[in-house]
Amino acid sequence: MWESPVGAPWLNRLVIATIFIFCFKRGVGCESLAEFFRLLGLEQQVGVSVSSLRQIRTQMETQILDYQRLQQSQLEHPQTPVEACVSVDETFFDQVVLVMLDLPSGFILVEEISQDYRYETWQHHTQQALSKLGLNIRYCVSDRAKALVKLALDELGCPSIADLFHALRELSQGMGSELSDRLFRVNRRFRALDNTTANASLKQQLQVQQSGLEKAQAQYRSILHELTTTLHPLAIRLGIPQTSKMVESACQQQATTLSTLKQTYQLSDQPGSLSKFERQRHDLAAVVDRWWEWVEQSLSVRNCDLSTCNWVKQHLLPAHYWHQQSVRTNTNSLKTSYR
Repeated sequence: MWESPVGAPWLNRLVIATIFIFCFKRGVGCESLAEFFRLLGLEQQVGVSVSSLRQIRTQMETQILDYQRLQQSQLEHPQTPVEACVSVDETFFDQVVLVMLDLPSGFILVEEISQDYRYETWQHHTQQALSKLGLNIRYCVSDRAKALVKLALDELGCPSIADLFHALRELSQGMGSELSDRLFRVNRRFRALDNTTANASLKQQLQVQQSGLEKAQAQYRSILHELTTTLHPLAIRLGIPQTSKMVESACQQQATTLSTLKQTYQLSDQPGSLSKFERQRHDLAAVVDRWWEWVEQSLSVRNCDLSTCNWVKQHLLPAHYWHQQSVRTNTNSLKTSYR
């Protein structure tokens, strides 16, 4: 089987994919991979010794770095201006790593170990990385750290877009976590009670609290779903183009609903996640206008007639966009909405 025209390439693909995913992306050593391949019974077909696997890993690493150098050399002498949407963040392992990615491709533009993550440090590493590259940065996505916002506005000269992931995560750590904790405590008290007459009144009270908290939790999750489906260049129910003002207004309505929920159930929201979210509304929505500007610019250089432009924007682009979103997400509720 392994010597067939199908089997041999597949076996090669298995080895390369395993080394790529587990060695490069997960930091697993070749000793574990050698054991893995022996457990699969492939030691007769594959050189699974630790030294053999290390040799393959070294060859792959060389090719990856060669590819990086090739891409960077092409970016240094582009035939046409290259536009990029980037994201910046700090990753915290045993040391702080400053990372800047090109969002569509995942290409790493900056990856520097640093002692700190102040604006001056970001500015230095960004200048070093981008000075030779012919890039026009359309916008920069980040959390709302002051150094990263300043980096976008002052150093890159582009809009600073808030990251929806961080915004929703803070809401989850605040209001979402508080609702879950309350519901857990009520459920635990309810289960601890026996069915005696003396506990009947207390059980009834707990059932009322339980029902109210479950309703609040469902409403909270529905709002998060609405926020996720709102932040798109097209209105998901109507299919028409949205502006940043329309998205910001919708986010404000959802924030108002969250505020009512907070008051109704007297949630403390100690991290202040709701107020943080409300301050980010404008920066979250700003990406929508940037997206449509890019669409108009792309169509203008192709000299399309008006009817073709309208067909692209009203029919082709929405169909392709929502299909792409449904493929990207692994969340069933979002996949259903996008479809």
